[in-house]
Amino acid sequence: MNIGEAEDYRYYWKAAWAKSPPNWMGSENCRLRGDHRVRFWLPGWRDIVLGSPRSYLGRILAAGFDGVFLDRVDIHRRWQKENPQATADMVTFVAELSAWAKTQVPGFLVVPQNGEELLASSTYRAAIDAQAKEDLLFGNSGNDVANTPARLERMLDYILLAKANGRPVLVVEYIKKPENLAFAQGRLGGLGFIPYFGPRSLSRIGIGGPEHPEDRSSEPLFEEQGEAADKCR
Repeated sequence: MNIGEAEDYRYYWKAAWAKSPPNWMGSENCRLRGDHRVRFWLPGWRDIVLGSPRSYLGRILAAGFDGVFLDRVDIHRRWQKENPQATADMVTFVAELSAWAKTQVPGFLVVPQNGEELLASSTYRAAIDAQAKEDLLFGNSGNDVANTPARLERMLDYILLAKANGRPVLVVEYIKKPENLAFAQGRLGGLGFIPYFGPRSLSRIGIGGPEHPEDRSSEPLFEEQGEAADKCR
């Protein structure tokens, strides 16, 4: 469930937005055509996501799912200049989403992916049931390229807060080299994390099978690459 971008193939999308977008809609994601970054703190987007049976989350609950996997919680990083409170607003958004879902269906699970810096908030940690992370050991500079020790340490400083609070940590690594798979299995197991290895495209389960064009590269991180990484060419 993407709460940081509006996707033009979802039920809520309106064709008129192409010419007259709502105030909560931002630029298109260059790497994921059809996905548009959203000002998630504005009421219009919140009303689409939660709060009623007709909302995105309301439909998921009605369909009988046990939980929801939240994508693009890390979008708050891209709105810091426009909204200095974007990080706090994302904490509030996820906490409200979790509280509403659990009121409707007790025991409903809320699992965010990435955005591990949000774990610095005890409110956020209390609102989630697990933490998922892509590219923890590898991937920032290429699928089978190891991340720098400094980057890994920075991520672990946050992620281990979730583990200390009894939250499972799920890690996805998009690697194929046998030596990297063996290393990642041992390292992640030693940390007490639950690993999964598969293609970045999510076009198939597990390692192996025909390559998809989206399997080859990783998305540059906004906070490391700067605004240039956020602009379409």
